Amino acid sequence: MGLLGKTQEINGVVYKYYKSERVGITQVSRSPRVIGDVVILSEIEGQLVKLIAEGAFENCKNLSAITIGDKVETIGFLAFSDCTNLINVKLSNTVKTILSGAFKNCANLSNICIPNGVKSIGEKADGAGVFENCASLTCISVPYSVDVIGCRAFHGCSNLTSLTIHNSSTVIYDEVCAGRIEFFEKDEIYSSFSGCNRNLVIYCAPGSPVESYAKRWDIKYAPVS
Repeated sequence: MGLLGKTQEINGVVYKYYKSERVGITQVSRSPRVIGDVVILSEIEGQLVKLIAEGAFENCKNLSAITIGDKVETIGFLAFSDCTNLINVKLSNTVKTILSGAFKNCANLSNICIPNGVKSIGEKADGAGVFENCASLTCISVPYSVDVIGCRAFHGCSNLTSLTIHNSSTVIYDEVCAGRIEFFEKDEIYSSFSGCNRNLVIYCAPGSPVESYAKRWDIKYAPVS
C-alpha cells in the first residue's frame, strides 16, 4: 500500500506524502505549531523531503531559526512569510528554486546565505517579493547559479546596504519588465529595491543587465570583485 496522502508530525513540522511510495517524495505541509529552532528532515521513512509547500510556516510567530534538509529543492510561495521572529535561515545546497514571497515580512531575518545551485529568487511576474520588507537584512550575496531575481524581491529592505550579484547574465524583473505596467499608475511602479536603504550599493559585472537595471532606477552600483 502506498503512502499517498499520509501525514506525519515531527517536532511540530507536518510532513505529507504527496506521491506514491515507489516515487518516494514528501513535502512539508502547513505547520502552525512550530516553536524555536526547527530542522527540516531530509527524509521520512525512506521518503525524500523535496518541497516546502505554499504557506507551510506562514505567520508562525514562534519560529526563530530554520535549517532546511539536504534533499529540499523548492521553497514554496509564502512558505515563511510573516514569521516576524525568524532570525536565522540555513538553506541546503540542494535548493534550486525560491518562490515568490517565501520570506516576505520576516522583519527580523538577518542571517541567510543563498547557496550556489539556486536558479531563481522569485518569479518574473508575481507581486510578492521573496525578501520583501525584511528590514533586518543588511547584505546579500547572490551566487553565480541565479538566473532570475523576481519582482519586488528586496522591496522594503530598509537596512540593505550591499547586494552582490556574481553572474553577469542575471536578470532582475519589476512590474515594467514583467509586462504588468498596465495595472499601475506611473507613480505606483516599483523597482525590486524600492524602499531600500538610500546607501544601497549593487555590486555587479560591468555591462551586465544588473548594471543597466541599477542605472535605470538610479541605484548605486560598483564592479563586483
